[in-house]
Amino acid sequence: MTNRIQTGDLIFALDIGTRTVIGVVGSFEDGRFCVRAQRMLEHTSRAMFDGQVHDIPRVADLVGQVRAGLEEDLNTKLETVAIAAAGRSLCTVRVTVDQPVTDKVVVDEQAIRGLEYAALQEANSRLGASDSDQIYHCVGYCAVSYALDGLTLTNLVGHRGRVASIDLIATYLPDSVVDGLMSVLARVGLRPDNLTLEPIAAIDVTIPESMRLLNLALVDVGAGTSDIAITRDGSVVGYGMVPMAGDEVTEAVAQAYVVDFDTAEKLKREVLLGREISFNNVLGIPVVKTPTEVLETLAPVLDRLAAEVAESILELNGGEVPKAVFCIGGGSQVPTFTDRLAAKVGLLPEFVAVRNREVLQEVVLPDDDLIPGPDGLTVIGIATTARRQSGLVFIRVTVNGREHRVFNARDLNVAYVLSFIGYGIKRLIGRHGKDLRFVVNGREEVLLGELFRPAALLVNGEAASLRTRVFEGDHLSVVDAVDGRDAQAVAGDLSETVGVRACTINGEKWQLPLSYTINDRQAGSDDPINGGDWVVVRPRPCTVRELAAAREIDLDEALIKVNGLEAEPNLPIRGGEEVVVEARIDQGASLVLDTTDGGIRVTVNGREVVLPDDPEPVFVDVFNHVDLNPARISGTVKLRLNGQEAQYTDLLNDGDRIEIVWHERTSEEHVG
Repeated sequence: MTNRIQTGDLIFALDIGTRTVIGVVGSFEDGRFCVRAQRMLEHTSRAMFDGQVHDIPRVADLVGQVRAGLEEDLNTKLETVAIAAAGRSLCTVRVTVDQPVTDKVVVDEQAIRGLEYAALQEANSRLGASDSDQIYHCVGYCAVSYALDGLTLTNLVGHRGRVASIDLIATYLPDSVVDGLMSVLARVGLRPDNLTLEPIAAIDVTIPESMRLLNLALVDVGAGTSDIAITRDGSVVGYGMVPMAGDEVTEAVAQAYVVDFDTAEKLKREVLLGREISFNNVLGIPVVKTPTEVLETLAPVLDRLAAEVAESILELNGGEVPKAVFCIGGGSQVPTFTDRLAAKVGLLPEFVAVRNREVLQEVVLPDDDLIPGPDGLTVIGIATTARRQSGLVFIRVTVNGREHRVFNARDLNVAYVLSFIGYGIKRLIGRHGKDLRFVVNGREEVLLGELFRPAALLVNGEAASLRTRVFEGDHLSVVDAVDGRDAQAVAGDLSETVGVRACTINGEKWQLPLSYTINDRQAGSDDPINGGDWVVVRPRPCTVRELAAAREIDLDEALIKVNGLEAEPNLPIRGGEEVVVEARIDQGASLVLDTTDGGIRVTVNGREVVLPDDPEPVFVDVFNHVDLNPARISGTVKLRLNGQEAQYTDLLNDGDRIEIVWHERTSEEHVG
């Protein structure tokens, strides 16, 4: 876990800007931030645009130089750093969260931290529920107000109550913006200890809490973006960003005087000195301009910048004009900008002012302050924000192969990580399939729904639960729970559920056709059954002809007996009957009376047959005197001799009664 900075420890803060990288190292003594060392270097090329890192190696090289200089000044190793992100593509979410507290326990800092984290989780959930495919990272938050049992308080510490509340603004930036900063730090071996948003850091030192009762606006005009914050009623109530700042002014100079960007940047700064400016354009032609001439050239872009900033201020402030506007950042120093902004907002010029380091309270600066202007305020705010831990202290955790940065909360566990990254905990809670309850023939039946498949949680490859602790670098694997399927049934599924009747066909059970009604309406076997349905299933009496059709029996070629008697086609079958299906021998075999003298006389299927004289006639000899037509005979042959089951080799005697019967093949499958 990241070691937290304690009072007396050195705090290393970096302001990685579009034009410069500023580093400050200091410590807190008696509640005041004392600057011990500071360095500022400019990018030698445009490695950043609008506050976003474009060339990671170049930016990392400059950060490494600033760090090395500070380490040399202090003779110490700097390994962790507090940083801030510019408000490029800023997204804000405002939430109010209530949490029960034990009225016998005094509210402490830990309880407030828990309340803030609960609000952040709610903000993350709301952002995750949006339709945007963009992935955002939380880069800072600000408590607008606290309340206890409905009473608004500036500080909950030491109070007792039942319900603590917080109104909080969480700020988010696209992952590309944050990942760029993280990659720069990783390249130089620095660990991010605290992350915040630049306007949050700037307002921390520029507009102290004692002034926030007033409706004020803070504008940080950097090189790439103009970040905005609004205060009212003792709190910061809004953050915003305009993707236009000092670089647009520099580009206007370059276009007007046909010079490269670096030359244009120098010309813009020369205007601040109020003296004549000499330079060569890209063609090598010498040019001399007065500050007034340059400002006249810049009037359109300055008006446009002032208009966009003013529009954002008024929008964040609910359409109302604030009491005053404070400007910081290098871009705010361009002459006439504050006057133009005052006119656009609707204030007198004296109510729009540039703030320098000299106004800082509770900050001890070196006597030879190298960064005294408005561009040196934000980095101090980054340090003080880190000291109070009001930025984000985070660790890296990988969930299902994707790396996330999450707050390093006390007792960080799987549940917190998943909630923070917007992974819905409900996805881990399976639901059993719904049971299906209905009535069949007056009796209630219940078909159980399918059981759900529980979620699977792994931390570093080992089985885990929602309460399992999570640490820096851990890998989480999450497989969602799978809901069980609801119980389903159709009318035809109920044939085994009810006591319906059957008959036997050649010894095999055959279910009589069924009739179905659902809620007093005739239904088919494939009709679905819904919860609460009243179902009636009855065997439907059928005739011998219907049975034969269902079994694909040709009544012209088969003999059907019911309970031992030959049945007529229209005979009803109601269940419980014994049905025998036989081939009609008179159609399957013609018996011819042998005229040979001598031998023995036997009866075959009721007809007399004379067998030739043979000392030992056997059953199979009968077939020599029966004309068979195999095409008209199918099924299984049954042999009987004098009423008993016979074999082909049984000896025959004069007067024996022989039966040769072909039984129809029957299917084991019941016809419904």
